[in-house]
Amino acid sequence: MSSVLAHGRGRFGLVLLAASLAACGAGQTAAKPAADVAKAKAATPAKTMVSTDDAEVASLLVMASDEDQVATRKTIERRVRMGETRAKARASLPFRIEDLPVLVPSDPLLDKNAPASIKQAYAKEVVAKKQSSSSGYYGRGHGYGYGQQNDMTYNTVSVEGEGFSAGILRVGTNEATFYRRYDSNYGGVSVTCGKNEYTMAARWEGLVSKDGEKTYEVVDAWFDRKECKASVVRRTSVKLAEIVPGTVYAFRQCSDAECSGKTSVALVIPDAQSAVVQGTPLAPNASPAARIVVPVKRGGSEAVLAQVAKASSRNSSASKRVAVEIMQGTKDDAPFATAFVEDL
Repeated sequence: MSSVLAHGRGRFGLVLLAASLAACGAGQTAAKPAADVAKAKAATPAKTMVSTDDAEVASLLVMASDEDQVATRKTIERRVRMGETRAKARASLPFRIEDLPVLVPSDPLLDKNAPASIKQAYAKEVVAKKQSSSSGYYGRGHGYGYGQQNDMTYNTVSVEGEGFSAGILRVGTNEATFYRRYDSNYGGVSVTCGKNEYTMAARWEGLVSKDGEKTYEVVDAWFDRKECKASVVRRTSVKLAEIVPGTVYAFRQCSDAECSGKTSVALVIPDAQSAVVQGTPLAPNASPAARIVVPVKRGGSEAVLAQVAKASSRNSSASKRVAVEIMQGTKDDAPFATAFVEDL
């Protein structure tokens, strides 16, 4: 009986304790000689009916066990349904990669193919602002080529308007982020402009919010450094799927429209302050505000962890963490993808 007291837990343990006490009491009041017990065992068939007392105890044990299982099952189902995890203020949000919209990206333009002159209209969203240093050293007759003619200016070129809220801009080999927050525009890349400068390839891409719809747009253009303006060659866009409300968006990036070849998942986290990738590290100058592309392949796994600024707070230190995990076993028909976020 001491073992029952030592191991009995909760209602299940009380039932076992009651059963043991009943068995002990029955043994004290109805003890039989050893010879009678031996005769009874010899006369009993291999399969016997269970006595009434034993059946009641067995039924109590089964009922208690079923109730405990039902309670546990309900708790687990509710936790999964509500997206909760134990001991942490974190939510899990699974999603299906095959349901994501598809983008087939085009190759960027090259500087060597730039035209001598540009006749197309200039893009309205690309804005160049002269830097304060432009009126300083150059143009004062120091004999440094362009300085004698006073025609070269240093500018901060950024993307503003046309629905762009965050992304990345590249002119030639220079690359920088741009984003809009609290009705103000930030970021941009430094570009020198002047009447003797040549045309360079440019690309800007990022999140576009227009008419209540969010898309990801990639724009290839020529940047005319004589006029310090960009002329669009092509625009490619895809509607975004929302993975974490207001925080993480995604689409499939494929080599063809049917995604029959190489497939990747592009994550768009417009308010990301920093990001790390498990399997395919970001380029040294890559921006977390642009798409983060991770490959999807059988027998592989990828994980992305990002620090995200809270859009509702002006405190620069106010942030939350998000993570996206994608994995597929060698025998899995489809990959599994889950997003995790704190303070959802």
